[in-house]
Amino acid sequence: MHYRAVAAVCLALSLGLGVVSTVMGQAKAKEEPKVEPKKEEPKKEDPKKEEPKEAPKPLTSDEYDALMKKIKTAQGKLRANLRNKKGAEAAEAGEELAKLAAEILRYDGDVKEGDNKGQKVRDQKDFKQWAEDLKKAGETVAKHAKAGKWDDADKEKDNIGRTCSNCHDVYDK
Repeated sequence: MHYRAVAAVCLALSLGLGVVSTVMGQAKAKEEPKVEPKKEEPKKEDPKKEEPKEAPKPLTSDEYDALMKKIKTAQGKLRANLRNKKGAEAAEAGEELAKLAAEILRYDGDVKEGDNKGQKVRDQKDFKQWAEDLKKAGETVAKHAKAGKWDDADKEKDNIGRTCSNCHDVYDK
């Protein structure tokens, strides 16, 4: 009978341990509330706030003169490359001319003669128009040069010359 006693003790111990672990599990469950993992909400991208751009600094007379020299150089390259039918180089010169033309409106000079004497050149309607015409002509001549449309490119090159002359007749005194 000895083995029956050992078996009974083992059975009692296993039942006891089972009850104890169940009671402890329930107590632990009461202590630690069940936490469900939080569902992550998709991150909302904050629209980047664009910082206000500062107005470009006006060009002084010396800076404007330097800009005019760069424009003259770009015009020379344009004429030479169109004459030699070098499309890529002529287009590059036309694009450079357009980029430089956009800078013209930063000039801070005063009108010295005429009805608008004492006002800023960059504020004059005709000055703005000629600068825009020069920019547009540079872009157009670049487009024609890339396409190998030499007659159209030459006509636009002539427009560039007229635009420069018209402006210089009024403002380069």
